Amino acid sequence: LFADERSKAAENEAFYKALNQSLNALIYYRNKGSIIKLPPGRDGYVKSILTFPVIICNSFENLYQVDLHQSEEPSQIQDNFHMEVNYAYVDARANNHNEYFLLDVVSFEMLDSFLKKIETDTGLVSFFLQT
Repeated sequence: LFADERSKAAENEAFYKALNQSLNALIYYRNKGSIIKLPPGRDGYVKSILTFPVIICNSFENLYQVDLHQSEEPSQIQDNFHMEVNYAYVDARANNHNEYFLLDVVSFEMLDSFLKKIETDTGLVSFFLQT
């Protein structure tokens, strides 16, 4: 799915590294709690924590997409996108896992609009959690 002409080994590919590091961090930290310390007496303030992996690219200049259903020629990617991944890993207790993830792939140029979408979405989630 991704190729870098400079090397042949998958583990040296930039997207492979980004995907692997992002998912490893998500899996490791998802049950660790927040890194933000709450003031005394506000322990019950956090109702829920949403964690998700994100890959931020400096540019989409060299990224292309193909619609396999329409047999189109590759076209340059212009907007942030999701990447679907079935990720197999071994946990700290040597148990095998296979999980499905959606990763957001975000261009640095579009980071502000991505953050605004997250803020809007968390507002909606907060509203529905209160009802």
